[in-house]
Amino acid sequence: TTGSKFDIDLLEKTAKYDGYSKHDTTIRLFWQMMRDRSTDEDRAKFLSFVWGRSRLPTTVEGFAGQFFTIQKMYRAGADVNKALPVAHTCFFSVEIPPYTTLDAMTSRITWAMVNTDAIDGGSAHRHATISTDLGDAEGPSLFS
Repeated sequence: TTGSKFDIDLLEKTAKYDGYSKHDTTIRLFWQMMRDRSTDEDRAKFLSFVWGRSRLPTTVEGFAGQFFTIQKMYRAGADVNKALPVAHTCFFSVEIPPYTTLDAMTSRITWAMVNTDAIDGGSAHRHATISTDLGDAEGPSLFS
C-alpha cells in the first residue's frame, strides 16, 4: 500500500490458509478490508489481536517461519455474517467464518479487536478469543 508503514503485500504473500484458498470469497474480502478499509493504526491493532505484536517483520526471513494463517471457522452457526472471529496469538492465526459481505467481515473483526484485551509479547501462552455472537448489534468500527 503506497505511503503505508504496514506491508500488506508482504503479509498476503506469506499468508497460509487452512480450509480456504487464496481465491475464496472470504479471503478476497479479507484482503480488501485490510487494504481499503483500514489505516496503519487499524492494521497494527489487528496484528495485536492475532499475533500480540503491532508491527510486521520487514522481510520474509523476519517471520522466522511463523507465518500468518487464516483458518476457516466451521462452527459459525446458521448466520455466518453474525459470527465473530477467534484469534490464536501464539500461532499467529485467526479463525474467520465464511463471511459473505465486506461490511459483515469489517464489523465483526473490528468488534472482536476492540473487545479483546491486547496481548503483548510477554503473554506467550494466552489466546485472544471471543466466542459470543453479535447477532444484529453493530459495534464500533475501526475500519471505515
